[in-house]
Amino acid sequence: KYSYKEIDSIIFAFKKVWSNLSSLR
Repeated sequence: KYSYKEIDSIIFAFKKVWSNLSSLR
């Protein structure tokens, strides 16, 4: 199972990647 810190870092990384993909369009 994940700890809250791990989930938080995963969400942070996902948002970072998502914003990068959005800016590429």
